[in-house]
This record gives sequence, structure tokens and C-alpha cells, in this order.
Amino acid sequence: MDAAVEITKLALAKQCPVCVDAVNLWVEIYGSEAGNLAVRTVARGGIYVAGGIAVKILPLLKDGRFVAAVQHKEKMTDFLAQIPINVVLDEECPLKGAANAAWKGL
Repeated sequence: MDAAVEITKLALAKQCPVCVDAVNLWVEIYGSEAGNLAVRTVARGGIYVAGGIAVKILPLLKDGRFVAAVQHKEKMTDFLAQIPINVVLDEECPLKGAANAAWKGL
């Protein structure tokens, strides 16, 4: 069995405090990096989180921890607070986008 799947399952069910802490830390790191990327690219149109992991941990992305981590950037907090954050629920969206880019020769 894949350890990540088991850790996530136990964390979402709140059956293992260490798993909960591990996944919460991962969500915070994920949010922090999303915020970094948004600042670097001036992503005024929004942050779109896509892929299988996002869908599987959606309750944890929605509890405020992810958004707080995105916005926790000293002088950029106000800017980041204006950027909408969206979770794409189609787990195959990134693959479809890559296939489309390959098809178009991008």
C-alpha cells in the first residue's frame, strides 16, 4: 500500500495525530509555495490548484490553513488577499492541459 494514501486517509479521518500533523504541514507548505508563485507571476487572475491530491484533501484546503499560508507574505499580504483561489475538481485537468499543449506544439 502507498504510504501517502494511508497517511492521508488516517489524517482525514482524524485517526492518527501524527498523520494529521503531517498532512496539515504539507497543506501549509503547499499554500506557502502557491503564494510564492502568485507573487512571482503577479497572478491577479487567480490561483488554480489542480490535480488528484487537491481533490483528495479538499476538506483540508477549505479549512483556512491553505489560504492563510498563501497570504502569509509580510509585505504582500494585501495583494495576495485579493487573488481568488480555486480548486479544480477534475483530477485529470492537468493531464488534459498537457495533452492540449502537446497537440498544439506548445
